[in-house]
Amino acid sequence: SSRPGNYTPDVVLAKKEYPVAAGTTDVEVDFDLTLDEPQYGFVVLKKNPFLTTPRSETRITGVVAVFNRYTQQGNEERGIDTVPFFLPTRRPQGTNYAVKFNPPLKSFGAEQLRSGIFRPALGASNAWVAPLKQNTATLKAEWKAPQTINRVVLWFDTDFDFSMESLQFHHPESVIPFCVQNFKLLDEQGKVVYETTDNHHSRCEIRFESPIKTSSLTLELNATDENIPISLFGIQAFE
Repeated sequence: SSRPGNYTPDVVLAKKEYPVAAGTTDVEVDFDLTLDEPQYGFVVLKKNPFLTTPRSETRITGVVAVFNRYTQQGNEERGIDTVPFFLPTRRPQGTNYAVKFNPPLKSFGAEQLRSGIFRPALGASNAWVAPLKQNTATLKAEWKAPQTINRVVLWFDTDFDFSMESLQFHHPESVIPFCVQNFKLLDEQGKVVYETTDNHHSRCEIRFESPIKTSSLTLELNATDENIPISLFGIQAFE
């Protein structure tokens, strides 16, 4: 986008065109470019009636396939820009393209939990994502000295682009599959201080009956869907 942080691809950075033989073909694309700052990038495939693109059932927090539905026509008198709208398709459709990245994307490390933003925004995923097909994942926060903690807040992905609407709309799920339902919180001794198997909140606030004193907290998260890796937007501890 010409405006950093926006979601509309109105600047073409590179174009590539390849001949494709009949049958199944792998195509390696090198755009040979570097962005000046972190920003959303769109890989746009132009419509071609003679080609199909393989899809993947794997869905990842912060990565989504979108489609050019229509273009909003500008109006200078009303201050309206001409904007092509790229929108996701509602599940169970709207799967991602089956692609590989070389080198891999480095957008999902634990440092994302420090951003203080609890959804993809400002050119970043803002999410820690566990390896694919990992059924259980662990995060550990440590302090140099024991801390007195009254409450912990965890931020999960409830997919605001495809939220649970009212019964006026059809929704294929009873729980957003990106949201971790089953997790434990342990202190420095390995004692479970909180556990649930029925979380469905974006913002999960845990209030302890009595303050706990510990120099570390370990979060054990279990996968909700075999095709969606475990993810977390943030973890906060308060006195």
